[in-house]
Amino acid sequence: MGLVAVSVSGPGAAPARALAPGQECDPEDPQFVTQAPPAFDALGIPRAHQYSRGAGVTVAVVDSGVHAQNEHLREVVVDGVNVVEDDPHDRDAFEHGTAVAGIIAARHVDGSAVLGVAPEAMLQSVRVYYADSERAEEEDVHPKPQRIADGIAWAAQNGAQIINVSMSTTEDHPDLRAAVQAASDNGVLVVASTGNRGTAQVQEAVPRYPAAYDGVLGVSGVDRAGIWHAVASFESEHVDVVAPGQHVPSAYLFGGDCIFSPGDSAPSSSWATAYVSGAAALVAARYPDETPQQWAHRLQATATRASTAERDDRMGWGLIQPVAAPAVHR
Repeated sequence: MGLVAVSVSGPGAAPARALAPGQECDPEDPQFVTQAPPAFDALGIPRAHQYSRGAGVTVAVVDSGVHAQNEHLREVVVDGVNVVEDDPHDRDAFEHGTAVAGIIAARHVDGSAVLGVAPEAMLQSVRVYYADSERAEEEDVHPKPQRIADGIAWAAQNGAQIINVSMSTTEDHPDLRAAVQAASDNGVLVVASTGNRGTAQVQEAVPRYPAAYDGVLGVSGVDRAGIWHAVASFESEHVDVVAPGQHVPSAYLFGGDCIFSPGDSAPSSSWATAYVSGAAALVAARYPDETPQQWAHRLQATATRASTAERDDRMGWGLIQPVAAPAVHR
């Protein structure tokens, strides 16, 4: 894609389909992951569920669509829109949006250990592209800044409290800027990826939007041990927090589970952004009268980092710890 194209913040290569060595993920033959997401322990999610499970909060997934037929996501997608074509919004041909949705709000399914960070939140499927490939560009169903802007604007006007954007662009598009500002003015927190080296056309350290806009919570990914990788992520003043983006179990298309960025694959900011959006939903549910910036502040103030008084361009304010968010006094 060209300089102004959008980079989907997925893994550097296509997500591995294997749940176990030699076994591929196949929605026609659904398989379930039986071990809890490693990120749950790192982020203290089971303990955070003692104060919030995201009830009453709607999270918009601005992405490739959310397959509402997946067992984890049935009756979770309350509404949505397709800004690309006159097709259903609750379908996903690329798997990315459904995986993001599962990280945020997957419901429990017997036999599966996959569970969303905010398993009582509801979702909007805001479909802004079908695929990220040369063929998709030829067919004009690929990500564009204008489509992301339209998706954010729709979600902000239709009841979302959190908007997840696991994508980035190097273009400071006026409509994208305006959509983010309108969302913030409307009491909505936009959570966005600060980019992935593996999928980025532009490798220089340049701003990536919408994460670079004021009021957006910018997210980068780390591995299961909480380590930042230069081969995966960008250093940026717009990184506010980090979350795990490696070995991430989630919902897979219309049936079953898959592990994304498995094993020692490079961590992906797509999945990290989804973890942060789920955590933001927990905070928003617990503190519904606070502003989006207060929700973001709680996550930044309680993140774990080497120095409690400083941020850096790799880790921002550190690894989110949503279990500690209620400790922040406003």
